Amino acid sequence: MHAVTAVLLSVLLGQDPAAGDARLQQWVDRLGADFLEEREEARKQLEKEARAAEPLLLRALPSPDHRVRRACLEILATVPSAGAMGPAEELFRRA
Repeated sequence: MHAVTAVLLSVLLGQDPAAGDARLQQWVDRLGADFLEEREEARKQLEKEARAAEPLLLRALPSPDHRVRRACLEILATVPSAGAMGPAEELFRRA
C-alpha cells in the first residue's frame, strides 16, 4: 500500500496518520533491541508495512548499530523503489 493511500485511509477511518508513523518508528527502533525476539517481531511488522516505513528505514540506514543497518537494507530490498537505491549505495561507498 502506498504511503499516500495509507494516510488517506487513516483519515477516512478517523485515525491519526502520525500515530502510524510513531508506531513504525518504534518498530524501526526495535531493530536494534537487545533481545532477538524483539528484533524479529519488529522486522516482521516492518516487512508487512515496508512501503509506508520506507522513509523511516532510509533514515535509519546510517545507524551505528550493524543490526539496524542490515535489517533496514534487507527490508528496503523488498520494496520496489528507486529512491532507496541511492542511500543504500552511499552506505556501501563509505564502508
